Amino acid sequence: MKFLTKTILLFILIQSALYAQDTSIIKYFPLNDGNKWVYDRILYSYPGSGKDVSVIESTYVTGNHSYFVFRNTMYLWDGTIYTSTVSSLRIDSLSGNIYSRDNTGECLADSLKSQVGDTAFSCVAWGPTAWFRCSDTNTYSVFGQNPKSKNFVMLNGFESSMTRRYAKNFGIVYKSEGAVMYNQSDYLKGCYISGVLYGDTTIVGINSNSSEVPGIFSLFQNYPNPFNPVTQIEFFILKAGFVKLIVYDAGGRKISTLINKFLYPCNYDVKWDGKNYASGLYFYKLITDEFVETKKMVLVK
Repeated sequence: MKFLTKTILLFILIQSALYAQDTSIIKYFPLNDGNKWVYDRILYSYPGSGKDVSVIESTYVTGNHSYFVFRNTMYLWDGTIYTSTVSSLRIDSLSGNIYSRDNTGECLADSLKSQVGDTAFSCVAWGPTAWFRCSDTNTYSVFGQNPKSKNFVMLNGFESSMTRRYAKNFGIVYKSEGAVMYNQSDYLKGCYISGVLYGDTTIVGINSNSSEVPGIFSLFQNYPNPFNPVTQIEFFILKAGFVKLIVYDAGGRKISTLINKFLYPCNYDVKWDGKNYASGLYFYKLITDEFVETKKMVLVK
């Protein structure tokens, strides 16, 4: 009886350990509403280098599974949108499998439980499907950390290649694809994961300069002030939402829109160049859904 009791207890402990391991695997691809990944795209053919952005916009349930809806946007070097597509993904916490879903059903994208040498038949490839192999499970340096990672490479591409690397707590940190006369690489530049900002998630013309979420909305005095002809404006965003930063002349006429986009909680700064404007008093106004403030600045030439 004692032997049987010990055996049952050992079995329970083993199962508990395995379960913990199974559920922790989802940290390699953290999925939550609002999560965002921004990549530097290196591409020497058309349309060229720029930014690739993936944002989880919403979720839905079908077939007893919860899917996350990704908005995948390709930006040109000047910040304009080249393409924007939507995809649906989910991850099984026990199997570690990532599934992609479209109007024909779901298919396997990657299996995060894979160890070096393991292969899987993935639908996320140049063609309809392809074999992918886990090539290494080395650590990966990202945002001053060295998390564990898993790299997957396509095996049977004809004159084509594809790679994806997942890092624990960050998701896909590197991806590439290539074919004849085409080779694109994406390096993670910044991400917003479960309320925490890492790196730089801006697209063009505005810099985020802190990984800490501020406690209040704030608009700071521009620096330098007076200025000639360039000045810097810094502000805090407390909640994700649509943000405008507008410059007005002394008569209250709008002369420049510096920001008109969706931003995540962070400390930002943006420059305004007044070289094409006369000396005098100007105003800059920050507008969000919950906060509006205006400050003065003086251009002296």
